[in-house]
Amino acid sequence: MATTFLSLFAACYVVFECPKWYTLVICFIVIGVMQYRLVMACHESVHYNLLSPKKLNEIFGLLLCSIVGIHYARYREQHFRHHKAIFIKEDPDSYIYLPMLKASPGLPRIAVWIAGIPFEIIKKFREKSIEKNSLIIGLGKEKMHGMAVLVANLIVFIVYVIFGHWWEWILFWLLPLLTIALFLNRTRVWVEHGYIHAIKGIHADDIDNQKMETIDIASNRVENFIIAPFSFNYHLTHHTIPSVPYYKNRALSKILVAQNKFDYSRRLDISYIEAIKKIIFV
Repeated sequence: MATTFLSLFAACYVVFECPKWYTLVICFIVIGVMQYRLVMACHESVHYNLLSPKKLNEIFGLLLCSIVGIHYARYREQHFRHHKAIFIKEDPDSYIYLPMLKASPGLPRIAVWIAGIPFEIIKKFREKSIEKNSLIIGLGKEKMHGMAVLVANLIVFIVYVIFGHWWEWILFWLLPLLTIALFLNRTRVWVEHGYIHAIKGIHADDIDNQKMETIDIASNRVENFIIAPFSFNYHLTHHTIPSVPYYKNRALSKILVAQNKFDYSRRLDISYIEAIKKIIFV
């Protein structure tokens, strides 16, 4: 988290103080990647696994979610439904990877992968910013967490106004979040929950009723920093026992393998890039 925030601060400083075209391009990418890492930290907080004690986890989780525009309570409720889902049609995150699985391999699948970003933005905005959930309202967190999102982003906006220009908030905070960060998350979810179905080549008409699948993927240090922080490459391990902290997932994966608890076809000794190539052109 320290690395993430320091990288964000450094990129913003360069935007304000050294606005060359090439530095702005680099900073745009860096900000987007760091925003994505904040989203991944939100995931760990939702599982009560980011910080201890629990109260500190909740305070920090609310802060992280708010500055990247996520309603903390709604995200937790939705994500727990994701873990409870048995079939794809029950998965609240299926709207991310299902259209790509239904598209034909090759260029059509690439087109949906990229062109589907605006539709995902609308869907996320509705689920995490507009639609209300009675369970959350009953917990008394709906308005408070919604207000936290507004206040946090207002503060970020004011920082950009004070040290730079108001439009830089749009170009170097909002746009990286809606492009780089969202695209990384979209890609990761597609690989982790769509790989098995893509490799099997299940017909589009039958995909909704298939069991929700996920995988463990070997990955590498660069990918682990950019696309799979918090040991996200051990996603099958995480879904097996979600309460285990992320820094224990590697050890847990070895234990589950030793006890023959895993289907070995769900453990991939490849990188995310290699997995993406396979599910695009399979």
